[in-house]
Amino acid sequence: MLVSSCAPDQGDRQAMIKAEAQRKIDEFKSNKLKTCYEEIERLATLQVDSMLIEKSRMEKDNLEKPAIPTKPSAPELKTPFDDSEVKPIIE
Repeated sequence: MLVSSCAPDQGDRQAMIKAEAQRKIDEFKSNKLKTCYEEIERLATLQVDSMLIEKSRMEKDNLEKPAIPTKPSAPELKTPFDDSEVKPIIE
């Protein structure tokens, strides 16, 4: 009598095992789904970033830049007003 009253019912034990197995399966599915969503988000972010970088590269070449200014002409060499010969100060 004493032994049978301490042992759990086999039907109750099977139900507990099934409930625990179902909990573990649900937890695994939840973790796997979360991992898949994170991977999809990472790949989508990478794709969008690549597209934005490429778009900015294409638009960069189309920007109007100011024209390069032309070089000024060489200045005219001026001759001195006095055309006399230069003499040394001390002889």
